[in-house]
Amino acid sequence: GKRYKDISVSHRVYAAYALAKAGEFDKKVTNYLRDLDADGLPAHSRYQLAATMALAGDIDFARKLVPFDVQPDLFEPETGGDLGSGVRTTAILLDMLLEVDPENPSVGVLVRSLTQSARAGHWYNTQANAFGLMALGRYYRQSEPVDFTGTVAIEGDNAIDTGAFEVNREDLAGKEVSVSITGNGPCYYYWQASGVSSSTVAPEFERGIRVTREYLDTGGAPLDLDSVRLGDQVICHITATAIDRSVSNVVINDLLPAGFEIENPRLKSTAAMSWLPKKGGDIDYQDIRDDRLLMFMNLYTGGKKEFYYSLRAVSAGEFKTPPVSAECMYNPLIAGASSAGVLTIRGNAGE
Repeated sequence: GKRYKDISVSHRVYAAYALAKAGEFDKKVTNYLRDLDADGLPAHSRYQLAATMALAGDIDFARKLVPFDVQPDLFEPETGGDLGSGVRTTAILLDMLLEVDPENPSVGVLVRSLTQSARAGHWYNTQANAFGLMALGRYYRQSEPVDFTGTVAIEGDNAIDTGAFEVNREDLAGKEVSVSITGNGPCYYYWQASGVSSSTVAPEFERGIRVTREYLDTGGAPLDLDSVRLGDQVICHITATAIDRSVSNVVINDLLPAGFEIENPRLKSTAAMSWLPKKGGDIDYQDIRDDRLLMFMNLYTGGKKEFYYSLRAVSAGEFKTPPVSAECMYNPLIAGASSAGVLTIRGNAGE
């Protein structure tokens, strides 16, 4: 019907794949799928088509779609659109091989690629996580059962039995931890550390995005951060630029010093502040919170976006100014942060 006219072929293939995995696939659709130009499909759609046909019983057709030389896909993740990534495509390829040709020697290569990319922090978003976990879960369900016992040894302590599969300690800083097993089968573990950094210096960096912040007075001059007065109006000026390539779905996170509160997040040029540009940078969405301002947008190479909003000094004292940061929500390796420091808000004369 007309309402389905704008659905892409890739989305139709994915719908057929989902129905086939759920056991609800109508085999009359196989003729439509056979007639598709498989070579013109994106890699992940071609693999999903192969898995769909295998689930429908046409293994021979599915095997024709399997690449002769199966290798992990390593292309750079998309920051918008279908949010494709090498991790997602590799996971879909692994899932398809486990359906079509589970003895294929490339299965182990793909499993290693997915686990290594997870260890390196390259599972960027829900798409990669979902397809990666489904594919690896299917692989490990088909693996031989393990038979081993294990221990976690912490420097200065006797071996701790891991029968409960969890050890929580608050005294591990600077200690050596070793994991060992006795028996057969692979052992998987993870560790997580949390707390407050002992460093007082906030890291500043540029990885594909440059973001800066400066505080101005109402006349547009740089603010003297050592002598802000209680009750002063302060103008925050933020600039953001995509350095190497355009980036979609960027969030700018401007954390406030504790002595400030947001007064007006959408400043416009007035007689009192005629220096403000008539039009600020375009944003898709803005979230105003007690301790920060969040702005969501796309960034394009070749130009920068500028934003102005008003703050009010509401508490006297010396305050840390956290860095302003920008990050691609679907590829957090593309990010930037800067402009950390200290400011002093003074109260009455002599304070």
